[in-house]
Amino acid sequence: MFHGYCIDVFTVALNLLSYGVPYKLIGFGDGQNNPKFDDLLHLITTDYYDAAVGDFAITTGRTKLVDFTVIYRLWLCRSSPNQEVKL
Repeated sequence: MFHGYCIDVFTVALNLLSYGVPYKLIGFGDGQNNPKFDDLLHLITTDYYDAAVGDFAITTGRTKLVDFTVIYRLWLCRSSPNQEVKL
């Protein structure tokens, strides 16, 4: 049911552990509109959810609500066309 890079990284990381961790993936949102990540993080602070898997931007405000674990890094590269400089 759930798929994507973050889910793949999450399941691979769990499979590398020497012990089992039970988990249940639950969708967030209505499937039509983009849910707000801050709303999801608030539900973690109220113990409605235990954790979240996704590509959350780690902001100062969010770090005051929940702890983040960075389990992978995405490196972005920017390329620019070569420009000839005349001296």
